[in-house]
Amino acid sequence: MKRRDLMLAGGALAIAGVSQAAPDAGSAPGKGVSLVELGSACIQVGEECEAHCLQQLATGDTSLAACAKSVAVMLQMCRALVTAAAQSSPRLKDITRVCGQVCRDCEAVCRPHAGHHDVCRRCMEACRSCASACEKASA
Repeated sequence: MKRRDLMLAGGALAIAGVSQAAPDAGSAPGKGVSLVELGSACIQVGEECEAHCLQQLATGDTSLAACAKSVAVMLQMCRALVTAAAQSSPRLKDITRVCGQVCRDCEAVCRPHAGHHDVCRRCMEACRSCASACEKASA
């Protein structure tokens, strides 16, 4: 197992642990998918997208450079979202407002590549879902 695979597996287990420990964190009862789950989905596909962008950059293809930057910021915001939602942070509303904006930015940057790269399409869709939930939670 490569070091990167080990780190991704460890991160996925940690996220799964948070999701299992607080499956309804970040959403009111009966509101559907939680912020923890949506943020975790963004993180999972975002890691794949970032790896894809970096692979393309390594070959000299700079067409995904903006995507690589955008997804790097999105990953950090979604990690903050997952933590804040799981812990019912008093700043959750503030974090959801910013995270929603960052996810919308990432969605927009992924859109031109969505027809060419499956991972870009999946990242765009995950960001759209997370942004929508964040916008509702911060309203």
